[in-house]
Amino acid sequence: MTLAKSSSLDSWTKKLEGFPETIRFTTCNGNKRPVDPLTKLVDTNTNWQTRGYTPEQLDEFHLSYDATGVMLGEISGGLDAFDFDGITNQEFKENFGCNIKDLPPTVSFTSGREDRFQSLYFIPREHWKDIKPKQIRKQGEVIFENRWSGQMSVVSGVHPEGRTYSFLPGRAPNEIDIATMPEKVIENLKLWLDTYQGKEVQEEKALDKTYLDILYDISKYRDILRNWLPYSEVFGAYDDWRNVGMIGRLLSLQVNKPDLLFKDFDYWSSKQPKYETTKKTKAKWDSFKRQEGEVIGLGSLIRNYAEPNGYTPKQTFEEFKQEQQTEPEKEKDAVQKIKETMEELYKLEKEGGNWNRKQYLKSILGGYQIKKDEIQLRLLDMLALEYGINLAEEQTEKRRHRTFSSRMSKEEQMEPLLPGFLIEGKDCLLMGESGAGKTLGVLALSYSVATGWPIFDSPFGVHTDKQGATLGIFSDGGEGSFGMVKKYAEMLNPKEKDLWEDNFNFWGADVSNKTSSWSFSIKGLSELIEELKQGHPNGAPYKLVIVDSLKKVVSLAGIDFGIGPMDMVMQLAQGIASKFNVSWVWIHHTKPNSKGGTLGIASSGGSSNIYQIPYCVHRLLATSSPEHKHITKWIVDKFRGEMRREFQYVLSESLFELIDGEESSTLTTKILKTIWVGSDIPGGGHEHFATAEEIAFSLDMNIKTIRNNMTQLKKSFLVTYSKGCYFLSKQGAKQLSIDEIGIRAEVEEWMKNKWGRV
Repeated sequence: MTLAKSSSLDSWTKKLEGFPETIRFTTCNGNKRPVDPLTKLVDTNTNWQTRGYTPEQLDEFHLSYDATGVMLGEISGGLDAFDFDGITNQEFKENFGCNIKDLPPTVSFTSGREDRFQSLYFIPREHWKDIKPKQIRKQGEVIFENRWSGQMSVVSGVHPEGRTYSFLPGRAPNEIDIATMPEKVIENLKLWLDTYQGKEVQEEKALDKTYLDILYDISKYRDILRNWLPYSEVFGAYDDWRNVGMIGRLLSLQVNKPDLLFKDFDYWSSKQPKYETTKKTKAKWDSFKRQEGEVIGLGSLIRNYAEPNGYTPKQTFEEFKQEQQTEPEKEKDAVQKIKETMEELYKLEKEGGNWNRKQYLKSILGGYQIKKDEIQLRLLDMLALEYGINLAEEQTEKRRHRTFSSRMSKEEQMEPLLPGFLIEGKDCLLMGESGAGKTLGVLALSYSVATGWPIFDSPFGVHTDKQGATLGIFSDGGEGSFGMVKKYAEMLNPKEKDLWEDNFNFWGADVSNKTSSWSFSIKGLSELIEELKQGHPNGAPYKLVIVDSLKKVVSLAGIDFGIGPMDMVMQLAQGIASKFNVSWVWIHHTKPNSKGGTLGIASSGGSSNIYQIPYCVHRLLATSSPEHKHITKWIVDKFRGEMRREFQYVLSESLFELIDGEESSTLTTKILKTIWVGSDIPGGGHEHFATAEEIAFSLDMNIKTIRNNMTQLKKSFLVTYSKGCYFLSKQGAKQLSIDEIGIRAEVEEWMKNKWGRV
């Protein structure tokens, strides 16, 4: 059986079949604007230019966009597009030295307009530096365009005018290869790019400009602010002041440096009568966004403000270009300098080297506009590369055709280490409020991993073949963490305590040994990886890594918990867990809401990656009853491949005791059984359904508690509700037959009669 796709999705992906694996695509809306495929928001900056997707990755977005654009230039291996939009053969020949029909056949596509199409060509790497986007206009209309890096061309999906894109006959990527542009055409193209003066090219359209054009505009903006804009009441009007700032910010965004011109704008603003503070000016600067339909750019600034004051450029473009001739060499030197600085910094971070030197290196990187979180991201990436830790979903081989009968790899199988709680080689988030029992809970997991004993609501422990040691990293308590953990371990008082202790390795601050708390730093991660390589000192392999707490270890590493690269942190932990086939458990504190209580799975606080990325998410809540002063409610919010569940327990002489009674009989099972045996309810006389009042009476429980539980059971599809009664669903019957061995045959027979199969 093959995995079926929707017809629309299938048709779109088929259009991309045959494209080389080097080609990358982007997602667009119906107006050919790049959008984030998850939020559908238009990318107002240039983030899309570095965010390319493979066709397989596009499938995963389930058509949350209107069109697909093929990304051009270096990101797609030197892919260039000739956009024929009305140019005559004679006009083309005058510029490129050949007839249109003499170009080599290649992948070509159209939006449906007659004689309007685009053709794709590969340009050899040695010419990349000389290629740039440019247009030919005639009577105000674009008739030809060379499209390159920083641009994309919509190749499938919906045109703004309602048409759909299609490949020319015989020119689809699965019918013909993308041709390499002939050398003669390349030389003529380069000559045209250097000589053609597009008199009608609009100044405000960023994609029509080269990088040098944009730098020239930036120099003119600075000159205008310093010498040609008045410091007077003329700019007392907010709209005028905003326009000046808006133009500066748009120019900054064009070179991917949002604050490049802020200091210039702030200095000019400080001379205005209504200026307040740099802080308030910066807040306004960050909020500047072009309104829909608004046309504003440097040309507007010159025409409306500078020219009335007699403005003339201090230098022509050719003079500016002459000054910038060494810029490519400077850029090349900068790239090399950044590379060398990062390599030295990584070495120092790994060795725990000189703090002053590390700060100096970071300041050098800051001078190249590389921010703190970008430095941290690169350092973590370098560590993953050094130790061979897989982070990316990078495709190196051609996609396989697979059915549901195909074999799964070891990584795909997601074998449980402790059923219902831990998965081999995967990560887990265990979060809870203060005092909920997180430390006791995670120590219980460790005990089961070492001894195989079943715990909590699971009748199964860790299989003999999968038992092993635990590396417990407790950084949250500082120097007192060892005493705290030891005390909790003594509280458990398990039957095979010696075996457990022999397979537990504690990492934490140790004053006597001059050992500091472990952190998610390059040095700390290197130490961890080497430890996992070696295994426990007793020779046993590590099967479980506990990190207490997530926020503490990343904060100690200098990573901002709120805005730092938390996605990389979580992915790197996953990569380490996978490489060494260990279960990685993050201990994390929940964030209370304003009314007390928690915010469910999103109560983790910080980045949403914290609870979205892990394979398992467990949440602990503290509660109480007249019989028990401290009850822990354990909620399994996420366990890949299984349904959400919850249970309550208290600490007892036998490790833990479920407050519902025997460990094999949870409250859920009791409710399902009560519904099944409805005839046992006084006054009932029916089978397989019951009211909330009847269930409460039968179980001798508060009606409110029962109704709350029934709400959860409905959400889990274990029961259905109709006319005041709760009915056992197919899923609920199946669950009951698993949990209640004594009535399994009866339940399965009922399921067979009712639904035709078990």
